[in-house]
Amino acid sequence: MEMISVCVIIGVVLGVSLLVFRRLNELWYLVKLGGRAYKSLPPGDLGWPVIGSSFSFYKTFVVQEDPISFIQSLHSRYGKGGIYKTHLYGKPTVIATDPEICRRIYLDEAKFKQHYPKSVKILEGSSGEFSKMDHKIAYKLMAAPMNGSEVLSNYVDFIEEVIAKGLEEWSSMMRDPIKLLEEIGNLFFKVIIKVFLGSQLDAKTMVELHTLYKEMSFRVVMSTFLYDFPGFTFRQALKV
Repeated sequence: MEMISVCVIIGVVLGVSLLVFRRLNELWYLVKLGGRAYKSLPPGDLGWPVIGSSFSFYKTFVVQEDPISFIQSLHSRYGKGGIYKTHLYGKPTVIATDPEICRRIYLDEAKFKQHYPKSVKILEGSSGEFSKMDHKIAYKLMAAPMNGSEVLSNYVDFIEEVIAKGLEEWSSMMRDPIKLLEEIGNLFFKVIIKVFLGSQLDAKTMVELHTLYKEMSFRVVMSTFLYDFPGFTFRQALKV
């Protein structure tokens, strides 16, 4: 009888401890921000300490390749308000899913400053040889081929051709689900390559560039943890 009582007590203590540990992120930011500021945050869940919701985010985006399910889980749990708080890769994060909210964020540069994780800055060369170059000059050099309506008008026929071929390919895949974001990215890549590199590239080179482009994009997004060790995405991104 005493053993059962001890087991019950241990179970209760462990359960309460686990519950408190699970809410440490919430408690930490409640104390840090204050009650009034914390209540003004959008609905959501900050998850476990340090890792937050990183595992579920990684699972849906990378393992299952179904990012919509992550968004749908937010909608089902916290309503379709279009903005939610969470905790990803060691950082408190706000996710906006409503088009109107996203538009306001992108257009209001006074309130919303553009910021990239430290890993992205390292991978793009902001802390290496490229940092010696004036970023404004670099931007002008890269933007020159696409600057101005007259310049872009030279590519209208090519863009129409790419879109027409893309639609034909999609129509042939009607029996299978189309990954619209990925397919649009493929079309966009073809246009960018045409604008910057011209049409002198053979099919094999295009495939290789597209593979590197997708791999680099994925590595940059998933390399928020700055661990240069075997198996970590940041190390793989550095190699790319």
